[in-house]
Amino acid sequence: MAERSYMNRIVYNRLKCNGCSLCINRAGHIWNYNSIDGKAELLDEEFKKDSYFRMLWPEEVKVMKEIASLCPTRAIQLLK
Repeated sequence: MAERSYMNRIVYNRLKCNGCSLCINRAGHIWNYNSIDGKAELLDEEFKKDSYFRMLWPEEVKVMKEIASLCPTRAIQLLK
């Protein structure tokens, strides 16, 4: 079986999030809703310097590119 490798990663600045839920609705396996403040939470994340990071599998990249481009506050970025 071939080993899978990560292609990209999400960088999420939660302070910028306005709680529109676009990311949650399009990729519920990557995002979760926080009922306390109404903002998105990145699942399986790592926190560094005021931002959350998560590696993406190759099959997750397309949907996350779309979500990052549609995020109204630009809280989500995709990095290689």
